[in-house]
Amino acid sequence: MEIYNLIDDDTRDKLNAVHRPKKNKEKLSKRDLEELMGTHRDTYKRVNGKVKRK
Repeated sequence: MEIYNLIDDDTRDKLNAVHRPKKNKEKLSKRDLEELMGTHRDTYKRVNGKVKRK
């Protein structure tokens, strides 16, 4: 038998609350997701010993 079947309803509800995954209700736009991934960061290049932004 499983332990889940042996415990009372209150304890079972508490266990379900702990193990239930949290859903992210905040919807991010495509621009926000790209910014989080770092695709809109400046790129730098070394030219004649100096570092220049591209």
